[in-house]
Amino acid sequence: MARPTAPDRVAQEVADRLERTATLAADAILQSLYAPRVADPTSEEYLAYWRPILLPGGAFSPAGRDQVVARVGAPEFRAIAQALARTIRKEQEEVA
Repeated sequence: MARPTAPDRVAQEVADRLERTATLAADAILQSLYAPRVADPTSEEYLAYWRPILLPGGAFSPAGRDQVVARVGAPEFRAIAQALARTIRKEQEEVA
């Protein structure tokens, strides 16, 4: 079997590169077509989701806290709790 010549090696490298590029482009297109589209919730919707878990019946739930921390982590729980506290304070001020 003859050794490939320099032009043959260059041609093979170009062909391999084109194939890789085409494969990456096709994968990107397919992923964008079939990727689920998820709408980002508003902050009100986000808090409305977590409120019944953290404050069922209006009282703080340690089990709910543990559930939220397990799902999103402590830093995100802290942000949720602070935002929820601000919302509750604002609701109470509007009533008063």
